[in-house]
Amino acid sequence: MKKQHRPSGADTLVRPSKKADKSVRPTKDTSDQGSVTSNLQTRRRDLPHWQQGGSVYFVTFRSARGALPPEARRLVIASSLHDHGTKYEFILGVVMPDHVHLLLRPMETSPGVWPDLHMILKSVKGVSARRINQLMGTTGTVWQDESFDRIVRDEEEFQEKCNYILNNPIKSSLVNRPEDYDFYITPPAAQVE
Repeated sequence: MKKQHRPSGADTLVRPSKKADKSVRPTKDTSDQGSVTSNLQTRRRDLPHWQQGGSVYFVTFRSARGALPPEARRLVIASSLHDHGTKYEFILGVVMPDHVHLLLRPMETSPGVWPDLHMILKSVKGVSARRINQLMGTTGTVWQDESFDRIVRDEEEFQEKCNYILNNPIKSSLVNRPEDYDFYITPPAAQVE
């Protein structure tokens, strides 16, 4: 497996692409043909907000089995990038022993249409669960939902979430520096400033 880029410190942030960088804030969609605001505001994924097209989301899901071995965490990294560039822009993530934090933005698949965040996460969790079950020779539930997933409202909160992800292994006493942790998730061609 190709080695993932590892952040060099808490001040190292992986940014969305320049096109996506226009706004971290939620965008208003006024079209009514399959748009997030017209169709998805009536659906929720235990989110404390309505889904909005073009927005960045900070999402978390926890292992239903406790701590996962390193081999399983590597599978989560690959699975999190499964639809990067087609259904969502993957910005940054971390796979902790018993939970995962992701920062991503659903991509506009046609004018005014963004994939449902619920479906994106169902795919990420489904692909990783199948791979983990194959690896461990098990069946059944691997992930459970969390109820504190949220929209990233502005640039300040974006920076805060990136720093939170980068520092989570330190805060959890797994390593002393971000570059010592092997389970960050970054896009394959990420440009680090």
